[in-house]
Amino acid sequence: MQLQSYFAAPERAQYKDIQESSSFLQGKQEIASVFNTLQEYALILNRQRQILFINDPFIRYLGGKNKEDIIGKRPGELIGCIYSSIMDAGCGTARQCRLCGAAQAITECIEKGKKIEKECSITARDQESFGLTGYEFRVNAMPFTIENRSFFLLTFIDISHQKRKTALERTFFHDILNTASSIRIYCDLLRRSDNIQEKNKITDDLSEMISSLIEEINSQKLLVNAENGTLKSRHDLIAVYPFIKEIIRRFALHSLWKNRIIEVEQFSEDFSCITDQTILGRVIVNMLKNALEETSSGEKVTIGFSRDTASIPGNSKIWVKNPFYMPEGIQQQIFRRSFSTKGENRGLGTYSMKLLTENYLKGTVSFVSTPEEGTVFTVTIPDLTMASEYPGNSS
Repeated sequence: MQLQSYFAAPERAQYKDIQESSSFLQGKQEIASVFNTLQEYALILNRQRQILFINDPFIRYLGGKNKEDIIGKRPGELIGCIYSSIMDAGCGTARQCRLCGAAQAITECIEKGKKIEKECSITARDQESFGLTGYEFRVNAMPFTIENRSFFLLTFIDISHQKRKTALERTFFHDILNTASSIRIYCDLLRRSDNIQEKNKITDDLSEMISSLIEEINSQKLLVNAENGTLKSRHDLIAVYPFIKEIIRRFALHSLWKNRIIEVEQFSEDFSCITDQTILGRVIVNMLKNALEETSSGEKVTIGFSRDTASIPGNSKIWVKNPFYMPEGIQQQIFRRSFSTKGENRGLGTYSMKLLTENYLKGTVSFVSTPEEGTVFTVTIPDLTMASEYPGNSS
């Protein structure tokens, strides 16, 4: 059966050839000594982009993987990229791989025979915990020859901290400044007003804005803790309809969404579920923000929710729909940590939705986008009210 690929060549070298090439490199003690002293994480690849050698710093960075299990894999398969298993041919062959900096660097290096440098964002899934992790690397691919044998050196420099700091500052200060500017305007209105009723209305609005400011600070703290692995989830009983209505009410107060409409879908179910209220609230807020940012004045965003009682534990579903169609190139980058349609270093919304839902709510996030129907993001979470292991339920 011929393997299919949307980007890089799908073929792999035979296992005996990989073993022979790997043994050849291991026999060159000077190569291992040099590469093991590098600060960068280093791989040596064959022309089929398969790993023949990995240096010790990279092994330690990945948590001490067995070298024997690594040889023959491709880089995305080693790191656990969520797109590396979509196609039968593996890393480098999915549609999403066309936009991966590492895949681009390797293929250009092989084709052009020269050093290529790119930046790469990888969303990876841990094979043991199944949790998600976002990586940011600067990658360099360089061809070299030993005894008339061609190889390709691929090095990774972890720039995650730098990228996360920049993205956090950009999103944090952007949202904080917007809210703070609104508070200043309302304070000026309050000072100038002589009407008691008007003063009371402004005071109420100010209170809501300050609450929104505090919420934004807490949401950023939540994301930092989630990425650090220090976030702890809780079990809260949530009445879904009032919960959603309260989120919509807070959005209505924000000047950014003026003249945009948020409606609850007509046939949404009114039910309660048990999950973490704070984390779920942040996911829904991000879903609505992303939807509203793609709509124009007078356009409508709808939010719906339902309960699936077919399995135990059952699933609770919440979805947000907007009329905007995402082109294929954008769809392929959704859930990448640094990607955003709103500009550089703004890509936390969809990534944080996936991170929080999968790592802490133990659910899933998916989307569908068509020119006819627009875009729908759906979060599906296990409903612990139907789970026998929940402490409040009898078995």
